[in-house]
Amino acid sequence: ICLLFEKFLKKMYIFAKAQENLKAAELLIANAMYASSIHCSYYASLQLSKRKLMESGGLSYDQQDQEVKILLFSQQKIALQILLNTDI
Repeated sequence: ICLLFEKFLKKMYIFAKAQENLKAAELLIANAMYASSIHCSYYASLQLSKRKLMESGGLSYDQQDQEVKILLFSQQKIALQILLNTDI
């Protein structure tokens, strides 16, 4: 039961963060701060996408975070190989 409640709280937290980012984007747009509104809009989209992926039976939030870390490590390794022109 505790694990289910923890998952529920995390889901609601992600949704609340997304809603707050959307509200911030609206305020920034209303005040002609368009460049800053992009940041808030992007993160709201990311947070809602992560929630939808988790709800659809895909990856949990923790699994999504782990997949991103693996992908970033792979990209950094490739970039280093290109810079050094070697195999790592």
